[in-house]
Amino acid sequence: MLFLGLSIFLYQNIFMLFYSIFEIFLFLFLILLYKLSSVKESLKIEFIILLISLPFVVLLFLFSPRKGYYNFSIGFHQNYVISGFSNILKVDDKSVINSNQIVMEVGFKKKPKEYYFRGDVLYKNYGKFWGESLAAPRDILIRKSNKIDYVLKMYPTNKRYFFALDLPIKAFKGAYLTKYFTIKLKKPLKKPIEVKLTSYTNYTLKLPFIPKVSLEVNKKNNKLTQNAIKDIVKIKDKNKRLKELIKFFISKKVKYTLNPSKIDPYNIVDELLFHKKSGYCTHFASAFAILSRLANLPSRVVTGFVGNEFYKDYMVIRAKDAHAWVEVYTDKWIRIDPVKYAYSSKKNNININLQNKELKENKNLFLMYIRFKIDEWILYYNTYTQKKFIKFIKTHLKEVIIFILIILSSIILLIYYLLRCKDYECQMQKLLRKLEKRKKRENTIYEYLKSFNNEKLNEINNLYHKIKFYKKDKREIKKLIKKIKGFK
Repeated sequence: MLFLGLSIFLYQNIFMLFYSIFEIFLFLFLILLYKLSSVKESLKIEFIILLISLPFVVLLFLFSPRKGYYNFSIGFHQNYVISGFSNILKVDDKSVINSNQIVMEVGFKKKPKEYYFRGDVLYKNYGKFWGESLAAPRDILIRKSNKIDYVLKMYPTNKRYFFALDLPIKAFKGAYLTKYFTIKLKKPLKKPIEVKLTSYTNYTLKLPFIPKVSLEVNKKNNKLTQNAIKDIVKIKDKNKRLKELIKFFISKKVKYTLNPSKIDPYNIVDELLFHKKSGYCTHFASAFAILSRLANLPSRVVTGFVGNEFYKDYMVIRAKDAHAWVEVYTDKWIRIDPVKYAYSSKKNNININLQNKELKENKNLFLMYIRFKIDEWILYYNTYTQKKFIKFIKTHLKEVIIFILIILSSIILLIYYLLRCKDYECQMQKLLRKLEKRKKRENTIYEYLKSFNNEKLNEINNLYHKIKFYKKDKREIKKLIKKIKGFK
C-alpha cells in the first residue's frame, strides 16, 4: 500500500519515492533492533518481511484502479524552469554559452536515423529576427511512413511549446496539433510531463497555395548574393534549383562557431557567405531561408532541438542542443539543415556534430537511463498502460501463470532458506519444543534435560553448556548439531 500510494502522490520525483520507502524500512529496522538486540537478526527479519510483502506489492500496484490518480498535484516537485525558447528567432552576433540543463528525455522503441525535434515554424522575416505568421495556410499531409513510437519526458519551460520528433501527426490530452504539425500545450508547462507519442520520419507536406509571406524578401539587401546566383535563379526545375543553391552555399566554406564576429542581420546572406564566413545555426538558417527566397523558392525557419547524446534506446536533450533549420518548398516541403554544410577540416567538409550516423553511444548516461526506465514503468503506469497489461495477461495467460509460480516458489524457497535452523542455538530451541510435548519445562535448560535421565540428552546437555559458557569450538558445534538432529 505504501509503494502504491507513493507512486501515485510523489509521481514527479522517483528519488523521493525510493527515499520515502527507505525511511519506512529504516524505521522498521530500528524497531526490530530494539526488540531483538541483534543487527543481523533484525536485518534478516526485515528482509523476510520484504519478501513476504513483495507479491502483494506487485498485485496492488498492477491491478489497483489508476483512473484519476494523476490529477493530484501534491507531493515533491522539481521546481525549476528552463527559459530561452520563444516564438521569435533573433539574428544577432552574441556569443552562445552551452548549457547542460536537461530539456527532455526520450525513450525509443525503434531508433530513428535523425533526431530533429520540431518546436515552432517561423515564416515572417523582420531583418533582425524571424517570427510566426497568421497569413500562412495549413500544411496538408499527403504521405507518411516509418512510424516511430517513443516516450518523451519534458521538463518545465513555463511556455506552451512542446518538442516532438519530426513529424508528429497527433497531440495528447492538454495539447493540440498546429497547422504546421507542431505540438502546443494549452497551458504553460510548469511541471514535468511524460507522454507516449508517435511520429513519422518519412512524410510529404504540401501547401494548398503558396503564401506571399513565404517569399517575402527585401531585394535592396544582399546584393552580392543576388548577383552571384543569377544563373541559378534561371533554372526552371525547382528541385534542381535547390540543389544548385546547396552547392553554392557549400562552396563558400562557412565555418560553424559559437563566438561570431559582429554581423549585419539585414544583409545576413552577404555577411555569412562573403564577409564573416562564420556563425552558428541561427545565422545559417536565416541566411539559407533568405537565399532560397532570393532564388524564388518559398522558405520558412523551423526551431527546435537536435539530439546527439544517447545510451541504447534512451536519449537526453539538453538546452545546448537547441537548433534552427530551414524548410524549402519545391513541390513539397524539404528539410534543409544548413549547418550540415558548414566547412570543416573533417572529411566531406561537414560539421560532424550534426551527422547522427557519426554519433557515439554515451555510456555515462547509464544511471540516467535506469532512472528513466523506472519512471516509465512505475511512476507513469496509468489507466492506458494497465489496460494494455491486462490484455497481455489474457493473451499469454499460461506463460504468465508459469512465471508467477516460478517467482512465488523462489520467494518461498528463499524465506525457507533464511528461516532454516543452521546454528546450535536454533537447533537446541527446536529440540526443546519437541521435548515439551513429552514433559512441560519449569526450570533451566540444564536441569530440564537432566530430568529425562537420558544418556544422549546428557551428552547434548554437557556439550551445549560447554560451548555456550566455556569455549566455542567449530568442531564441537558441528558435533552438537549432529547429535541434536540425530536424537529421536
